[in-house]
Amino acid sequence: MTSDNSICDLVQHVSKELLKMRPDQIARLRRMQNNGPGVLEYWQVIVSTESDSSDHVIQLVKTMAILTPQGPPNGINKLHLKQNTLGRILCRVNYPETQLMRLIEVPHHGRSEAIERAARWISNRHTEGINCFDIACLLLSEDVKHTRRLAEDYYKQKYQKHSTEVSR
Repeated sequence: MTSDNSICDLVQHVSKELLKMRPDQIARLRRMQNNGPGVLEYWQVIVSTESDSSDHVIQLVKTMAILTPQGPPNGINKLHLKQNTLGRILCRVNYPETQLMRLIEVPHHGRSEAIERAARWISNRHTEGINCFDIACLLLSEDVKHTRRLAEDYYKQKYQKHSTEVSR
């Protein structure tokens, strides 16, 4: 599964299903093993899609569960928001640049842990939704354009913020 359309469809489906789940169900998904068989809730989400059940798909569902808003809705009950790109959000939540570089430099097959760490960092500091398509592309596609976009969005946000502060 590497076509952008199929990845987008998967993200939309997973997002919709996760937002319907109870907190205990989301918690089980968050604790799910990346290389395990998947928990009940994973299979309930993924069975109606055309995706395979690879470790990367399990990691995507787990990562999106980590990013799913917790508690009562605060006016924005969204998980996937296109305009909140992963790079921009990582910059806004002061994700360490060294960690970003590790995420970008790690080969595709070893990217899961770095993405999960980033998601946990974000979930503790950001509650307005994120572009989950960016995360899915990093996990499900080996195309370097996705890591380049991550870096570009991060640094555009960083230097836009910096230039705004300098001009004040």
